[in-house]
Amino acid sequence: MNFGQPDPFLAIRNYRALAGEYDASCTRIASIRDETVALLGLRAGDHVLDVASGTGMSFPHLRNAVRDTGRVTGIELSPEMCVLARQRISTAKWSNVSVVEGNALTAQISREAGAPFDAILFHYTQDVLRQPAAVRRLLSLCRPGARVAVAGFKSAPLWAAPVTAFAMWRGRNYLTTFEGISAPWNHLAALLADFQWQSRLLGTGYVGWGQVSSHGGDQ
Repeated sequence: MNFGQPDPFLAIRNYRALAGEYDASCTRIASIRDETVALLGLRAGDHVLDVASGTGMSFPHLRNAVRDTGRVTGIELSPEMCVLARQRISTAKWSNVSVVEGNALTAQISREAGAPFDAILFHYTQDVLRQPAAVRRLLSLCRPGARVAVAGFKSAPLWAAPVTAFAMWRGRNYLTTFEGISAPWNHLAALLADFQWQSRLLGTGYVGWGQVSSHGGDQ
């Protein structure tokens, strides 16, 4: 298991194999997805950015919240996951949902795609969260005061070490680094105002929320 820097090439390779079964693998965290999206407090007309959006499983929740007058933009590294996300968009006939394929550090996101964003979702995005430059860049695409919600895997307390070990084994192909796993949100939290978090899934999961500060990603 890697405790170093995230590996985007490994992530692309892993998700090439995982894409077809990805949706089925996410059923156990469905309630956390619902909770995290709700923490954004989205309103009709909002523009929301979904980081590492995968196959677009959060899109229906986000689209229902921003309605026809808002916009949902996903960023996703995996080409295979992007294909499935675009199929989801096409099937639903959403004209205000789109996916940008690329790395969070370099993906080209235009104002037409929704920037500056009113809200940003980080749902199980360990690799992105462990790249401070990527976090700063994504927050810089948001307006001051934009709402932020985050959820993901973390290590449980020491008394529950076996639970952590099992969760790490099960999730080993879904992230490429376990660096910072005791507090994966720390780079994000440092740039937010009023950040709070709570534990979930016997301590192996978390949800957090806050707002982009007046300095955004430029701190």
